[in-house]
Amino acid sequence: MANEPNPEKDKILVGLVRYALKQGHYEPQTIDDAFSEKVFIDFIDALDPYKRFFLQSDIDEFSEYKYLIDDQIKSEDLSFYNVVMARFNERLLESQDYYKEILKTPFDFSGEGSFDIDYDKKAYSNSKAELIKNWEMQLKVSTLSRLHEKLELQTAMANDGGEAADAEVKEIKSFEQLEKDSREATEKSLDDLYTVMSELDNTDWFAIFINTLTVQFDPHTNYFAPKDKKRFDISMAGKLEGIGAR
Repeated sequence: MANEPNPEKDKILVGLVRYALKQGHYEPQTIDDAFSEKVFIDFIDALDPYKRFFLQSDIDEFSEYKYLIDDQIKSEDLSFYNVVMARFNERLLESQDYYKEILKTPFDFSGEGSFDIDYDKKAYSNSKAELIKNWEMQLKVSTLSRLHEKLELQTAMANDGGEAADAEVKEIKSFEQLEKDSREATEKSLDDLYTVMSELDNTDWFAIFINTLTVQFDPHTNYFAPKDKKRFDISMAGKLEGIGAR
């Protein structure tokens, strides 16, 4: 993360958000064990929606807090957030080696195979070996999608007698070269993602946690970190300017 957590500031923020939601929301919710369980599920899902970082053993460890988050919110205790984020940062760092290594080697698309992309129902990996296999399958699917698109464009170019509608296709390439191009595009996409994630600081990550609290009250109640609020205000000002709206 780009900066270190500020525990005292974060505790104050939790207290203020809790007070605002309990006292100012049009339909206050009870912060109880059911609330706690929903926050537990939503925060972990927000960090790892594709189940490519956490292991089942991590989730089992986090489960200690499943029905304690409501009590921690009331006492401004950030133990759950701190434990989950520490493990997430550890897993995030490890995963950068996974995709780099996997994408060095061409994928074998011969034969049949399947991969379940219903991540809500998908189980967490039980070991790092299983997690890496999951990464391999996700990257294979992503690369195959890009490869299919490139093959379609190349076929269209051949059928048009060399005049492809897409300027990206300038020459006929072999399947092997298209597969390599697709893998490189997949790697670049992940490189970009990790660059963005590396630029997020504790304020950004903590805002994700706070929003897993606010969304339990209603899906349209959101917390903006200061810099996000500034961007939002600028965006809204730009959209409304000149039509007499406030």
